[in-house]
Amino acid sequence: MKRFGKNKCPKCGFGSFDTEPNQYQILEFIDGKFEEVKTEGINKKDLRIFCRDCGSEIDEQESIRLERVVLKHLKKPRL
Repeated sequence: MKRFGKNKCPKCGFGSFDTEPNQYQILEFIDGKFEEVKTEGINKKDLRIFCRDCGSEIDEQESIRLERVVLKHLKKPRL
């Protein structure tokens, strides 16, 4: 598997991420740049992050703990 920088998606190497649908950041253009004023939509505690290129879900807590982007691994159901 190809290795990418710690700030990139480990699966595809893309460096930009989105929150899930129905999550909206309200922005204002202040002093020559966009600034987030508030977020509307889902509850912040339920926030999920995805790679904008391949759509892989990112494990936010593990990424913060390890200081690098980490994919969320889905547990396979036991048969």
